[in-house]
Amino acid sequence: MFEIQNYTAFMPLYQTIQPNLNTQIYLWKITETEEDLLQGLELTNHSITRLDGMKSESHRKGFLAVRKILKHIGLEDKDLVYSQDGKPHLSIPKNVSITHSFDFSVVAISDQKIGIDLEWSRDKVTQLAHRFCSEHFVPKQYDAIQTAQMYTIIWGTKEVIFKIENHKGISFKDHIFAKPFDLNSKHVEVSLQFYEQPKNYLLQFALVEKYVLVWGWEA
Repeated sequence: MFEIQNYTAFMPLYQTIQPNLNTQIYLWKITETEEDLLQGLELTNHSITRLDGMKSESHRKGFLAVRKILKHIGLEDKDLVYSQDGKPHLSIPKNVSITHSFDFSVVAISDQKIGIDLEWSRDKVTQLAHRFCSEHFVPKQYDAIQTAQMYTIIWGTKEVIFKIENHKGISFKDHIFAKPFDLNSKHVEVSLQFYEQPKNYLLQFALVEKYVLVWGWEA
């Protein structure tokens, strides 16, 4: 049986989270150059083509940082493949979810079907909240930073549910609903009302510098 090697004692990871015995979440803070990130990696021809096609330096670094995480837990680029719908899969009997936002790449590996999302929390999300959510429970006493964090968490929960379900037609605003929570709870209940019977999830979140990280498992 494949066992993930935990090198966090000496690997250049920002943080490792283990929310349960069957799940590991690895956060890599990207401080290296592209050349540094490429060192020691064996990329497949497909990955080289993908990397060459990325115009954004941030996207290229995020792509490479994901491969760095895989390498340090005993996997290679060739062990990560994508289905036609863009969902990542591993060559081992584990589920994987990947997210990247500017300074960080994150890989979650679990025995369960998992989704993870990292978002930069900024004022802009408050202005756009009406586009992706109908939730109206953000406390009025929250300041602008806290309000942005709340809406970023709500957005993240919807991304996570979509990654888990991965079903065409799911609407963030019309089908995925976060129940009232506060920033100190570190978890949020979410309901997906898309199928004949609603599905309920208990997602977890953490604040990571200026970002919000949300993750959860199949109901």
